[in-house]
Amino acid sequence: MRPPSDLPRRRGGRRISGRLILILVGVLFLVVVVLGRALARFYVDYLWHEGLGRSDVFWGVIRAKATLFGIFFLTFVVLAGVNLVIADRLSPSRFPANTHPFVERFHEVFGHRLRLLRYGGALLLAVLVALPTTSEWQSWLLFRNSQSFDISDGQFHADVGFYVFRLPFLGFVLDWLFIALILILLLTVLTHVLNGGVVFASPMPSVRPATKGHIAVLLAVLAALKAADYWLSRYETTNERRGFVQGATYAVVHAQLPALMLLMLVALLTAGLFLATLRRASWRLPLIASGLWLIVLIGGGYIYPALVQSLVVNPNQQSRELPYIDRNVEATREAMGINLDEVTRKDVTFGTISTPTWRTTRRRCRTSACSTRPRCCRGSRSTAAPRLASPSRTSTSTATRSRAGRSRCSWPPRSSTSTTARTRAGRVATSSTRAAAGS
Repeated sequence: MRPPSDLPRRRGGRRISGRLILILVGVLFLVVVVLGRALARFYVDYLWHEGLGRSDVFWGVIRAKATLFGIFFLTFVVLAGVNLVIADRLSPSRFPANTHPFVERFHEVFGHRLRLLRYGGALLLAVLVALPTTSEWQSWLLFRNSQSFDISDGQFHADVGFYVFRLPFLGFVLDWLFIALILILLLTVLTHVLNGGVVFASPMPSVRPATKGHIAVLLAVLAALKAADYWLSRYETTNERRGFVQGATYAVVHAQLPALMLLMLVALLTAGLFLATLRRASWRLPLIASGLWLIVLIGGGYIYPALVQSLVVNPNQQSRELPYIDRNVEATREAMGINLDEVTRKDVTFGTISTPTWRTTRRRCRTSACSTRPRCCRGSRSTAAPRLASPSRTSTSTATRSRAGRSRCSWPPRSSTSTTARTRAGRVATSSTRAAAGS
């Protein structure tokens, strides 16, 4: 036997593999690259607000963003979780034998971890959908601190405070809910496919009645949300700018608003027909209503307002748009605090304005340099019709005119040299005369 001193000693610690080191370095690099700039910007903003003594504003914005993220994150998690639980409850007790090979391979790879994968994917989608909502913190603060202006608009007679404080955030919430429900619908359909509720055994997939009912309810909720969006879009037309007028114009009032009401009714009808499939297995009526919805959207939402604008408004735009321009002017006066009763009117009289005559202009031209003379003062030769002449005569006349032009337009004139000489001679004579008188 070997003595205890000859036995191999156990290592005190576990050796770290090179793969783990590479993973840690990669994660650290990702954190520095992705989050480093954001953390630097966060710290600089904090220092700036702290230097101004308004750190309360900085933390107020942070709280608003955190509140929005929490609200929309929890909303998506609850909606997605409820639909996933319903999809699991509605799944068949036995997995069908004639399933798609892709579904079988998926079950072989993940097995019992498939449910954990679905809920983990829902959490990841919740984070991705809730993060962009933090940019709407201003709309959220306006919505929370909404006030009334006690002034109503001319079209819907709603308070102006509704347009300023509540409408932007409500429109954002409806758009977010619509997108979130589309993602939840896709996640729910995928869950039904993996659970065996939808079987792709033939050219047309076979769907269980319980799965049809679940999908029909989600489609009905989407149609109802779109109907609410159409209703709210009527108020948004008062903030849009078309041409020189901001707000509802003739084409909007007489074409776009009726089209929005019709679209809202069609959307509600489609939602009701989808809910009716819970008792009737046929989806024919909801699909027909969806096609009608698309036709009304294209014809009433885009084509009809464009035809009214081009055929009714443009030929007589001043008279058609006059009432709506008056609304715009009145709203501008209310916003600027302009009251016509408090305007002071004063009469202003102006004297006669004298215009320069031709002789005055000619005299000015003679005393100015040739390069600064107006074109009207440079003679009528340039505006006269050209004459036909031989090449030699043309060159001779051109040279003569150029010499004459230089002599006439030279600045200072040529006589300035002789004038300067005479001036100097006069100064010399004057100085000699003074010297003789002094002696």
